[in-house]
Amino acid sequence: NLEDTVAFSPPVPMSEVVQAASTSDIGIIPYKPVCLNNRYSTPNKLFEFMTAGLSVVASDLPELKKVIESEKIGLTFEAGSAESIATAINTLASDPERVTKMRAKARSAAQRRHNWTVEEKKLVSAYKHIPTPKGLSRIWKIQHAVRQYL
Repeated sequence: NLEDTVAFSPPVPMSEVVQAASTSDIGIIPYKPVCLNNRYSTPNKLFEFMTAGLSVVASDLPELKKVIESEKIGLTFEAGSAESIATAINTLASDPERVTKMRAKARSAAQRRHNWTVEEKKLVSAYKHIPTPKGLSRIWKIQHAVRQYL
């Protein structure tokens, strides 16, 4: 009996994820710490949800928790616990004003800090310290590599 409260959207192409997500209020990231990659990751979904202006409910894994709590954009729950995830979702669902504030903070955080424009500078700076063969411009190499993925 959740049809009026919970919506499971159909899959969309990657280019439409943010737009499709923006029609929701809460994004959920139920990662389990089954390996180090999951434990310490910040999945793309987190940043897509932030860009879409969603409050976030996610597993209380270190990096997810760090972003969610520092930006004040959502709640975390005990990974793998149905009761814990239900409590987090119900806490937000019962407080629309809080969700509205978190959504604004998420969108703001995505615009000012958690985006490619900001992260690109960090990446390029890190690559500048990698030794390269003589005669090959480090900047050209970096820009060429980055543009291949854009």
